[in-house]
Amino acid sequence: MALQISRMLPSRNDVSEIRELGAESSSSSHRPSRVLVIDDGSMGDFVESTARRDQCETVVCSSLRDAIDLAPTIDFDVVLLARSAGAATNEDVTAVFPGALVVRDLSANGAGSASGSIHADGPRAAALAVAKALQHRRLSHTLKRLPTQLSEARRVSGMLGTSVPMVRLFDLVTRVGKSEATVLIAGERGTGKELVARALHDQGPRREGPFVVLDCAALPPALIESALFGDASNREGLFIRARGGTLVLSEVADVPLDLQLRLLRALQERRVRPAGGSAEFPFDVRVVATTSRDLDVEIAEKRFREDLYYRIRVIGLEVPPLRARGDDVLLLSQHFLAGSATRTGHECVRLGAGAADKLLSYDWPGNVGELENCVAHAVSLVHRDEITVQELPQSIRCHRPNDEVWGMRDPEGLSTLEELERRYVRHVLTMVSGDKSKAARILGVERTALRRMLDGCP
Repeated sequence: MALQISRMLPSRNDVSEIRELGAESSSSSHRPSRVLVIDDGSMGDFVESTARRDQCETVVCSSLRDAIDLAPTIDFDVVLLARSAGAATNEDVTAVFPGALVVRDLSANGAGSASGSIHADGPRAAALAVAKALQHRRLSHTLKRLPTQLSEARRVSGMLGTSVPMVRLFDLVTRVGKSEATVLIAGERGTGKELVARALHDQGPRREGPFVVLDCAALPPALIESALFGDASNREGLFIRARGGTLVLSEVADVPLDLQLRLLRALQERRVRPAGGSAEFPFDVRVVATTSRDLDVEIAEKRFREDLYYRIRVIGLEVPPLRARGDDVLLLSQHFLAGSATRTGHECVRLGAGAADKLLSYDWPGNVGELENCVAHAVSLVHRDEITVQELPQSIRCHRPNDEVWGMRDPEGLSTLEELERRYVRHVLTMVSGDKSKAARILGVERTALRRMLDGCP
């Protein structure tokens, strides 16, 4: 029997998807992913040549007959029928390995007789197809565990997540919340910065006091001053109204430059003077500011005072974008589905594997807010007990991951350079967990240039 067994983690670009998905699958289950390659020619050599690390187990056999002896002892996730697999069909494979997904190279003899398998044409296409099969298997296990994970997931003041970036954020919030220090919370729109501010308030010594939010982006500049400091007609400003509690300056970068000096002095002296008045009044609040803009860039372009930046950023927290949170996308979807069931009184529908795959591959420029709207959209259209791809918004249904873009054969569907640049910038930011300084270094640009790139992102 011609048999080779290896533990592999592909490193070549052609099979990078197997590397990523194999690693994810092995980390989320009790054993590594297992792939059976049936081929005695170049396909087996190709797979074997990519074996590098101990993450995905690969067994190479020359024929299905040679692989039969493995069935009682090895549970395969994917079986790849390569060119030399002969006349073996999908049914033949599933009869021997009933739990495996089948990937078949279209250039194999008898390929047309394989029904229900995932088709591929050549080594690269086969690698991509195996990656998708592993993803499908991983999704199936993940979706089954979602209700249990949701009930066991850590929650901090309305925030939910099990991903590494969120666990780190929860730990920081727990520690920072106990202090009185001024905090600056940075993150993209829709990531939940106000929830983080609320968590800081709930964890701290001022939890019994008021929690007051001023949305600086929603008010005209003239109204921000009177809202903060009050006015001569005895209207009390928020610095006074929030006494004993927490005042959140949401989107602090939208405070006009000429008002930033007054804000700085108020924070330094802990006193405010109402607009048009002469008397000053002390205030006792903890200040938390949030921003979706890069304040380093705002300072460099003379739109934000550097001294005010250091005053409000005694402690800095970064809220990760949704695309950097992995399976939190599915966990939050389950949470929103459960909430919908509670509101409507209907049984909670579940998320199908196809829809889950689309949700995970989308880059979520609108973050958690966009995901919540997406789930609401799907629930309003679903007429079964499972959400499929067809119930998702068009922007998500039609989104193409990078691997699909490169493999596209129809020139009408190709992306513009501008779109590819946006995707790459977001991909780099995801890989560095939103660290804009590190992303700028990787991209070889200044942070101001990175900011302009991000402003162009959808």
